[in-house]
Formats: sequence, structure tokens, C-alpha cells
Amino acid sequence: MLTGAAYVNAHREEPGVIRRSGGQQLVFGELNGADTPRTARLCEVFQQAGIIAEARTDIKLAIWEKFAGISAAGAQAVVRLPLGPVLACPETREFVRQTIAEAVAVGRAYGVMLPDNYAERFIAMITPFPAWTKRPAAAWSWRRSMGRWSA
Repeated sequence: MLTGAAYVNAHREEPGVIRRSGGQQLVFGELNGADTPRTARLCEVFQQAGIIAEARTDIKLAIWEKFAGISAAGAQAVVRLPLGPVLACPETREFVRQTIAEAVAVGRAYGVMLPDNYAERFIAMITPFPAWTKRPAAAWSWRRSMGRWSA
């Protein structure tokens, strides 16, 4: 069985209309970690269609990396603020870190060897993105679907 993760920024513009506003990457692979001809062929087909695609033998790790990372969006949803203000406040920044760290711990309990410092590395990666802190167009899809940037 193939499984994977999509990295696409999209939002519901109106009923029946989904607008993609960034990202178009797929990672996928066999659940058993095998490198197979079908994953190679599928990767080739996606790339020919102009989609950034990567066949991975460590797909469980890729899925848990994404899950742990999007946990930051869940933390942001709880406080109902854009990411910039969330990361600027020490208490909510720590809340985001703890949320990601909890997802990492669950993944590790399932045998997926996420790095112990994944939460810190993820926060370091997203902190310099000024677009996420200043303009709604780059918001996570849940935030775009909820409407304006007011708290």
C-alpha cells in the first residue's frame, strides 16, 4: 500500500470553490519501506505533470514530520491568532513547542524515530517567515477558511 503526505496551501474561497495559494509537493512511499518500481513510476508521472514529488522509503517518518509540524497550526487555532503574534509571545511560543513535542513523543512511541529536537527545529524553521506573520494570504488553510485575522 502506498501512503503519503501533501504539502499544499489551499483554502475554501466560497462553497464549492477551493483556491490553491502555494505549495504543490507530494511525498509518498510503500508502508513497508520498500523501494518499488511503482513508486518510481508514480513519482515520474507526478513530475511530468509539473508536481514536485518524492518517493521515500521512510514514509512513516515523513508522515509524522508533517503531523508534528501541523500541530503548530492546531496550537495557533486554539489561540485564534496569526502565527507571528503566537511566536512573539513567550507563553504561546512555548505552547506551540510543547504541542509539537507531544506529537513527536507519540510518533516515537509508535516507533518512528523523529529527532528529540524536532519541535525546536520546526519552530526555528517557521520563525523567520515574515509572510506568515504579516499577511493573511500565507495563512494556514484553517485560518483562511475562518475569515478575517481578528482575534
